[in-house]
Amino acid sequence: YSIIDVGGYMKIDSLKMKEAIIDASNVFIMAHSNLDLDALGACLGLFYVSSNFDKSTYILIEDETLEQGVKRALEKINELEYKVDILKFKEINKIVDNNSLLIIADTNNINRFQSKDAFKKIKNKIIIDHHIKDYNIDDLLYEYINDMESSTCEIVIDIINDLNVYIPEYIATVMLSGIYIDTNNFSLRVSKYTFDVANKLMNIDANVNEIQHLLKQDFVKYLERQKIIFNTEFINKDIAISIADDTKLYAHEELAKSADTILMFNNVECSFVIGNVTKDLIAISARSLGKYDVQQIMKHLNGGGHKTEAATQIKNRSLKEVNALLIDAIEKNMK
Repeated sequence: YSIIDVGGYMKIDSLKMKEAIIDASNVFIMAHSNLDLDALGACLGLFYVSSNFDKSTYILIEDETLEQGVKRALEKINELEYKVDILKFKEINKIVDNNSLLIIADTNNINRFQSKDAFKKIKNKIIIDHHIKDYNIDDLLYEYINDMESSTCEIVIDIINDLNVYIPEYIATVMLSGIYIDTNNFSLRVSKYTFDVANKLMNIDANVNEIQHLLKQDFVKYLERQKIIFNTEFINKDIAISIADDTKLYAHEELAKSADTILMFNNVECSFVIGNVTKDLIAISARSLGKYDVQQIMKHLNGGGHKTEAATQIKNRSLKEVNALLIDAIEKNMK
């Protein structure tokens, strides 16, 4: 695959992206399930890249429920009457052909794709991601996976800049909010390029006040998060684990936000939050300041992610059992 080296920093090959889009009959874009603002922002940016070359372009979203910030963003896009076509897989059967292109953003994990059916049906595929590579997927037109990038929005802004693509102010706002989320307010996984990208988005008039609106928290959920944090225990001087209420179900983002918050306290280098996300599925959200590699720890539990941000899901176990598995994985990683 073609990856451009710019002064030691690997960049996406924007011309390769352009060629693939131009050669396509139509373009479909999807990210991971349980969309967050980075995934949505990347999809929106790619939508405008593809549309710039006069291609019929569609974003695939299968999620039945949406994270609050994602929901607000999509409602605002609808209110502004942006012509962004969002479909489900069942609606695309008649328009997919042998020259259709599928761009997958913000994940390389097959089990997390918005639509596995779209992945199977569409022959020509590209993956763009900033997480550590989990899967080797054959027969891709192009693959760019760089865990040195802060977010997938950072990658997509490079394409937008290289190809001189116009994006509206509100799309810039959503993309900047995605970077805010994935860097925990520019405190994790940032480089000078991250700030360069943020500056470019501000020059497109990304609205900081609107970002605050997208990132607003639900008061009840905030209180629930405090309860999770209250349950935090240390397994050594700098690794913290919190087990959520066994009688409640939590959204993935609530566990992630709790792990982010715990990481902010004195002496905490690494945080894990364990909670039920369905009746038979438990999720672990993991965060690190860099001393510990949480991607490797989650890999022991069939999960993945990034050195400083990772997660996994475990079926048909109790919270107590999952906690024991997590402690064992941590200990194995420290040997």
